[in-house]
Amino acid sequence: MAPPCLQLTQAPLAAAMEGLQDDASSCTPAATVQRPPGCAVEELLLPTAATAPALPPLPAMALLHHSKPATCSLPYSSSSESITPHTPAGEESSLAGLGRVPSDLEAVGPAAAASSSTVGSRFAFVTLLTRDSYLPGVQALARSLAAVQTAHPLLVMYTADTLSPSAVAALQQEPVCRPLAVERYSPPGGHNPGRYKLWLYAECWTKLRMWELEHWDRLVYLDADMLVVRSIDGLFDLPPGFYADQPSYFNAGMFIMSPCRAELRLFDSLLAAGAAPIGGYAEQDFLNWRYQGVWRPLPPAFNAQRGIRGHHPQLWDALWPQVSIIHYTDGKPWQEGHPDNERDADLVELWQQAE
Repeated sequence: MAPPCLQLTQAPLAAAMEGLQDDASSCTPAATVQRPPGCAVEELLLPTAATAPALPPLPAMALLHHSKPATCSLPYSSSSESITPHTPAGEESSLAGLGRVPSDLEAVGPAAAASSSTVGSRFAFVTLLTRDSYLPGVQALARSLAAVQTAHPLLVMYTADTLSPSAVAALQQEPVCRPLAVERYSPPGGHNPGRYKLWLYAECWTKLRMWELEHWDRLVYLDADMLVVRSIDGLFDLPPGFYADQPSYFNAGMFIMSPCRAELRLFDSLLAAGAAPIGGYAEQDFLNWRYQGVWRPLPPAFNAQRGIRGHHPQLWDALWPQVSIIHYTDGKPWQEGHPDNERDADLVELWQQAE
């Protein structure tokens, strides 16, 4: 997946920024300012240029880059400690014992869930459902979270004009799920769905509605075609300000963020003014542009993309013992007869265990 053009258009950006400082201040921490509930944002040192207008502070957001090795330095570690694979003593995956959670991102296992600092906090997983055809994926995702005994709900954002009432009713039957109707999001100023690599990507813009969910302190987004094979509740225990200069391109199927409506209003203005690129990967290209240079990668075990197995089998074999989340990119395990499912029969069988 090639990165889009990330060039900054100064004039439209300046126009987009006009009048937004008051909104941005609602998300800016200061010793004498009370932050609005659910709008926690950390101060960041952003890349600057002599002619570039200053952007408002960014919401706390950590994202995964699928091609990075499973090591990274912690932001507040004077010893530059690295994240390495680790299995909590006595913990086994409820599905297949596949995952390994790095020590500094150690998942809260079933036995330790009651003592986790995240229990009772305003944390949640989030996914997006816009079509009935992806309902089996969301159901399997929810059941995989239940199987690893998560302490947090799965918020299922859905668009009522495209999802059937029967699908909503099915979501309501899943104990982990909390269906949440949201309005479809389209880039202000219009866009051409024909430019996207897949027609479905046009609907992925609605993912940005997450920034409106200020009732929650921190959210972990998971694509509807993912499967959790080990508890990932420990992601909510990550320290704030999880950032480093990273120029690479990330996959937006999994990320961690703190909601803030003012940031979504900034998205609106940037897109309406034509300051932001809209590439073939829709909201993924936009988020890469918006957060370039400030997001910090998580280990690839938290977004093990199935496509790696077909294109880079040796890389997949090395990654497999550490996997916490499988991302069924390319063919979906609920699509009967898809050639990828024949090649990856074991991964399909694993998905079927949670179905």
